[in-house]
Amino acid sequence: MSQDGKQITLHRCIPMSWSAPVMSLGAAKYRAHLVFEGVHFEAEESACFSMLTAAYSDLDAWVDIYGFTIDYLHAKDAAFEAHVNYKKPSSILFDIRNDFQAGVSFAVSGPAMLSVQKEAIIRQEAYLFIKTANDDDVPFKDLFDLLNQFSYLHQLAVQRMNYPIRIKGTSKSNTQLLSDGTTYYPDIHIYFQPIEPFVQRQDKYAHEMLFTFKDLEDENLKAWFAAFPDYATMIHLYRSLFYTDRLFIDTRFLHITQALESLHGILFDGRYLSEEEFRRRRELALAPLADDLRDWVSLALGNANYKRLRLKIAELLGPKFHLFEGCVEDVDNFVKRVVATRNSFVHHNESSDAFAHGEELVAAINLLTYLFEAYILELLQLPEARIKELYKSRVQRHLSRWRPL
Repeated sequence: MSQDGKQITLHRCIPMSWSAPVMSLGAAKYRAHLVFEGVHFEAEESACFSMLTAAYSDLDAWVDIYGFTIDYLHAKDAAFEAHVNYKKPSSILFDIRNDFQAGVSFAVSGPAMLSVQKEAIIRQEAYLFIKTANDDDVPFKDLFDLLNQFSYLHQLAVQRMNYPIRIKGTSKSNTQLLSDGTTYYPDIHIYFQPIEPFVQRQDKYAHEMLFTFKDLEDENLKAWFAAFPDYATMIHLYRSLFYTDRLFIDTRFLHITQALESLHGILFDGRYLSEEEFRRRRELALAPLADDLRDWVSLALGNANYKRLRLKIAELLGPKFHLFEGCVEDVDNFVKRVVATRNSFVHHNESSDAFAHGEELVAAINLLTYLFEAYILELLQLPEARIKELYKSRVQRHLSRWRPL
């Protein structure tokens, strides 16, 4: 129990230090993976929720839905008059699976009634939420994984790290009765240590984002959540690019290149020939060889049927080349330089074809990132016309070296 009477559950915690009681008072320190404030869960399996709600950095600008209407009235006598009207926006709900729903909700605070009324403040905040379709409780991890997947989509859209600001949930096992006998499910506040501390940043505008919440329909969110388990590894590699202050430039290049290789493995056939045809040709090639050569050649042919990185990048770039007009003039040369740069980082092979460190390598990373994102937007089932529209402005910014101040 906290000093103000709130129930506390420390989830997955270990004791760090403790002291013997003095005058019946002792002390201990624990390191907890999660803290649930407002509930006592007796065991891990009893930590179940029906809904999780979270506020993130950059979320209000991405959602871009507000309940304010402000009118200024300018009288001839220079008197100032302003009419501020506010109506809380309705929650927006999407069916993402048969058993789960996702969406955006809004919380409002104020205005306060003061004895000396010098100001009136109404504050609106947008939240992402995940809930069970039937409002039944499910294990915390199931809902939290889906909430994180939703936040990764938001991260993709705003093109930088998003930070959790507030996370809360409701649980059917945590009920209270109001004075009129109505059942009430109080908020359970959830705390954990993020990967990195919150960094105060200037807010982004909609034109700096890849897409906004208003671009999404029901089928777009369904497609994202349905595909995420298969695409998780490459999406996490891609997300690592947003840790710009903690990644070396060569690591960023390797991560996006590996993400594209993984993407190719899902979207394209990674082999030149069918397994049966390759096996037949290998046997024909090995048959006339002497015994002392056969094992050596067989080992050399072990991965010969799998496409090389050069072909993989070319096959990925081909269907999306129309989006990069003016960025890549010679596709073959660009692909050759991507492979040379990857080999120089992985195998320490010096090559004049590798991208030079600095702006040239940054530009190459950006183009490879754009290529990956084009397929993710297609995965989201965004209309082709909308993707072309988004990339037209992106390419213009890339060619002009435009950067937000």
